[in-house]
Amino acid sequence: MKMDNHGFIAVHVGAGKYSTKMIPQYEKLCRVACKKGIEMLNSGGNSLDAVTIATAILEDSDLTNAGYGSNLTIDGKVECDASIMNGNDLNFGAVGAVAGVKNPIILAKKICCGQNEQMELGRIPPWCIFIYFLNTKCLGSGAYNLAQKYSDVRTVFPESLITRNAVKLHNRYKNQLLHYKNQSINLECDRLDTVGAIAIDQTGKTAAACSSGGILLKQSGRIGQAAMYGCGCWAQDKIHSDNFGVAVTTSGCGEHIMKTVLAREIATGMIKSTAIPYSSSLKNIDSKLCGLLVLKCNDNDCEFMWAHTTPSMCIGYMSTTSSSAKSRISNLPSTAQPGKSVLVEGMLV
Repeated sequence: MKMDNHGFIAVHVGAGKYSTKMIPQYEKLCRVACKKGIEMLNSGGNSLDAVTIATAILEDSDLTNAGYGSNLTIDGKVECDASIMNGNDLNFGAVGAVAGVKNPIILAKKICCGQNEQMELGRIPPWCIFIYFLNTKCLGSGAYNLAQKYSDVRTVFPESLITRNAVKLHNRYKNQLLHYKNQSINLECDRLDTVGAIAIDQTGKTAAACSSGGILLKQSGRIGQAAMYGCGCWAQDKIHSDNFGVAVTTSGCGEHIMKTVLAREIATGMIKSTAIPYSSSLKNIDSKLCGLLVLKCNDNDCEFMWAHTTPSMCIGYMSTTSSSAKSRISNLPSTAQPGKSVLVEGMLV
């Protein structure tokens, strides 16, 4: 369909490896998130509003590795990263290693929108805040005042974000780490995932969001790609007649994605109509685990694409002209080798 006066949103719940029995629940979650995003667009919200509410829905689910139900650190705590980017003005907001924030993406949006605020004495608004909460009181320089300013950012006891399944996974791999201290551990790639959303609204404005609990047994204080500029998400609107608007959100092993600045690299490649770039910075990495969603739009149409090197990736999508959202599991071919092969698919929307 032509994109004139129409909007579109897509979400993912991670590039990884899905349990067959859980697939219906993941697909349903994607549809719910997309529907909420489209409701926001149809009620007058913009693309930034849409990706925020869709990502918050994903954070609230215990199925995902973001917000409630996140992977635990090596010390058994929840520390979340999130970021969001507005394609219209290229503003970006992020939070890193946050504990005790129910929806990190909402705080990231506040920081993103704060880029347009005038501060006293010409001070520069921050793009990224690294903070942590304890017993609903924010500790760290300036962080408590930030929480007070954004009264609609809900803070909770950090322990309330820990789920039974997250504890089970943490204990299993922590025991392996202690028992096989001098041997490598094959961590399942089903918990490398982040969640994310990309959207274009009826006026052609794009936005992208990313949220993550991080990798299993991560070092406390570790910051992943979901909080890093150009890594977890990227969005920029069409500004010339001969180029495209683009929105990207990524998933996978954060250290690999950060080293390649993957979201921005993909966006640049799409705008220049080139193929996904090969990064020499990962030439010594044997298994590269990642996934991404991409929107590439011009005045007449919009292409939605997804790619992953992991065994599978669950996605959902919906337009403002659709009556219902769609979702699916994208699987690598049985002959492909995860981490070394990539599946790229797409459709006109």
